[in-house]
Amino acid sequence: MGLFVDSRDDRGIGSSIHTVKLNNLSKSVDDDVMIALTQLSSHSLMHLEISGCNKVGNRSMAALKIRCSLTLKYLDLSFVRKIYENIVVALVKGCPLLTDLHIWGCSQINVGNLSFFNGNINQ
Repeated sequence: MGLFVDSRDDRGIGSSIHTVKLNNLSKSVDDDVMIALTQLSSHSLMHLEISGCNKVGNRSMAALKIRCSLTLKYLDLSFVRKIYENIVVALVKGCPLLTDLHIWGCSQINVGNLSFFNGNINQ
């Protein structure tokens, strides 16, 4: 639980954020935080865990798709319930390297609509 950031580059944190774990920071993490994170880690974020961040919504998913779609490999959205299924489907379709998607507790997402996804879906 809490914040974890992994940067593998000495050039500066913004250019090399690879892993971010914000699990269960529901009081602190919202769309504005996520949008700032996607701006900071644009084109380097590979692993994102935001399970239990119940203030995160569709704006965050759109920003993630726009800025991190070419690098994202692992995404944990478990118990993030303010996102719509269509934005998750668009995000998954737009992330060619995504291999792991966690959607435990996301009752608003029908896994059948993600049948095109070749990676691992944990629900």
